[in-house]
Amino acid sequence: MATVNGDNTEIRNKISQRPKDKIDQTIGLIARMKGEMAKALPMHLKRNAERYARIAMTLIRENPALASCDAYSLLGALMTGTALGLDPSPQLGQFYIVPYGRKAVFILGYKGLIDLAFRSDRIATIFATEVYETDEFDYSYGLEQKLVHKPSGLADPGKITHYYAVVKFTNGGYVFHVMTDEQVQAYGRKYSPSYFKKDSPWQTNPVAMGKKTVIRQLAKYMPLSPEMSYAIARDESVVSEGLEEIKDEKDVIDVMPEYPAADEESESEESPEAQGQEG
Repeated sequence: MATVNGDNTEIRNKISQRPKDKIDQTIGLIARMKGEMAKALPMHLKRNAERYARIAMTLIRENPALASCDAYSLLGALMTGTALGLDPSPQLGQFYIVPYGRKAVFILGYKGLIDLAFRSDRIATIFATEVYETDEFDYSYGLEQKLVHKPSGLADPGKITHYYAVVKFTNGGYVFHVMTDEQVQAYGRKYSPSYFKKDSPWQTNPVAMGKKTVIRQLAKYMPLSPEMSYAIARDESVVSEGLEEIKDEKDVIDVMPEYPAADEESESEESPEAQGQEG
């Protein structure tokens, strides 16, 4: 990964020349950077740069708090998600940009996590779901693992009690992980700086965040794609490293990620493929 050194006078001058209105300032910055965003996108998504920029501008207009965020953290969150090949539209739920104080936080969504997981050629299928209090649900770990879930089918199934995630590998092995709803919420309160923010997906889409959380825990035992490793490391964080040292707009591309090798990420835990679970 290239390290950008030198002063950033030129880009700061461009920012200072923007209109006084903060929303217009931030929208103007996004508009000027869409060419660099296109360079950061995967080849098959480069044509979407214009649309991604428009989505970001709409988000800023709809949520003025984003315009008050540090411009570099906002750009960092946007370009981190799009460089991973994820769509910034909140309706798709692949990633979110949430204001936290004066910083913009990159939050990986459940659907984005699923998309990244499938980029590993060793994963055949992966999913997560919620369990309601009226469902039939039973599980056990150990040598005789089992997972039984029969939804009640009721129009009002009651409260969510658990979330679980399952991954099946191309060699037939599988592994699953279960969390109670209390464990999921405790995780969010502890690790998400935006958990209590009203515009955080933890508040606007709590079920999707519950599914994402249980998959994140399952990921400790999965062979991860390089993109997924990077996204998990950046999740729920302020991404502005390097952007603050840009001396020219063309250098934005140089601070985008070089992903680690997928095998390096998974060697710290015993691979579930080696556990001999048969699906």
